[in-house]
Amino acid sequence: MSFDFTTPMNNVLGTQEDMAFVAPDATWLHDSEVKTDIILQNGMWQVFLVFVGLDSPLHLFRRKIQSYSSQKKAQMFGEIYRRSAARDERGNLKTDMSQLDLPQN
Repeated sequence: MSFDFTTPMNNVLGTQEDMAFVAPDATWLHDSEVKTDIILQNGMWQVFLVFVGLDSPLHLFRRKIQSYSSQKKAQMFGEIYRRSAARDERGNLKTDMSQLDLPQN
């Protein structure tokens, strides 16, 4: 395998199409429902926060927070992280799943 080293590198960023859904209207993150996702992976319980847009439930943002050795500790800290990340600490903001128009079969 040979590489072509004759083309100059101009250090220009690409079109950034992969993150374009966040940049123009990042305000949806302010009014979003925050959920925890806790999974067992490689013997450790991974805690993820999932931000779901209220207006459009297809706006999703998932971030890994921390790993824990016990499920109980992961659930406890996941709830603490969820309440601190959510603007609505009581959890009253809920997504309207009827907007997805999913078939019932």
